Amino acid sequence: MILDAGEVLFDSPLVLDNTRSADEYKARNIIKGYEKIGCDAINIGGYELAGGVKFLQSIMDSTDIPFISANLINKSTGKLFTDPYVIVDRESFRIGVIGLTSLLKDENKYIVMDDIYELLENLNFQGVHFHLGSPIFELEPYAQAIKAVLSFTSSNNIEINEFSPGGGFAIGYVQDNLPPPVSAYAETITNALIETCFDLGISPPRLVIEPGRSIIGRSGVAIYSVGAIKDIPSIRKYVSLDGGMGDNVRPAMYDAKYSAVIANRVSDQPEELVSLAGKYCESGDILIKDVMLPKLDPGDIVAIPSSGAYGPSMASSYNLNPRPPMVMVLKGEVRLIRRKEEYQDYLMLDVIN
Repeated sequence: MILDAGEVLFDSPLVLDNTRSADEYKARNIIKGYEKIGCDAINIGGYELAGGVKFLQSIMDSTDIPFISANLINKSTGKLFTDPYVIVDRESFRIGVIGLTSLLKDENKYIVMDDIYELLENLNFQGVHFHLGSPIFELEPYAQAIKAVLSFTSSNNIEINEFSPGGGFAIGYVQDNLPPPVSAYAETITNALIETCFDLGISPPRLVIEPGRSIIGRSGVAIYSVGAIKDIPSIRKYVSLDGGMGDNVRPAMYDAKYSAVIANRVSDQPEELVSLAGKYCESGDILIKDVMLPKLDPGDIVAIPSSGAYGPSMASSYNLNPRPPMVMVLKGEVRLIRRKEEYQDYLMLDVIN
């Protein structure tokens, strides 16, 4: 059993900060808990490594449980890439498997394992998965990563039965930024796998594909009603909706872009520039900023496509606003699949003595 260093037994986040002794005390108690339940290895991710190598070394010295990691390492500096946003310059990075039990007390020294079996010899190793990030609109990163990972496993005599180049295929959120068709992803991935295996003289493993958001993302459409409209001359026209960052936090969190249509007047032509604002009483609660739409009136229905993946999964009861219902539509038939939350739902977990 492999457990993640960022998962604490009672679901509170583990923040590794080598400037606070409380974090080290907390981390050591977590390790003790892992030892009691028979953990075979502990996975260290970029979040934990960002806390500092010296701090991690002190934690690793307190246990015999092996630590493993698979992260992006900067080829020029040898340091872990920990930027929270999307990698732009993929040429500067390589995929590496790091044996942290071999890590010396040197802030800049990262040692790649020669043989993963030495660390996990008691596990039934089946295959390899890697996560390039999501969404990726280019095809070349898949080909490059497949070649790099298979070359690594082959050179280290690691036999794999299954192979998963994960990450999830991209979907289109706006008309001027559409991804390649699924057939293009399939052709690139299968060709890279077959050609690399042939060049390395190894048998192709079973290919596992993770389509991710490309299935459910396009299937979901968020529906809103127009409320108040505020026109600030020479600045911006705001159209308030009966939803917002509570049901789709992506625009507020990292400026994700979406398109919109007026569902009750789809054939009307765009004629004014507006910003669709949410109801959650935050200045950053803007679902779509500066979008051309037909003239809107209170009561109009705004539909935002491509909301099925990370709308529901990242939704919250922000400011104690109940989450909206979900319905499934097929050939004119409608079926409720998740009811609307009620304020009474928030009292279910309260303990009143």
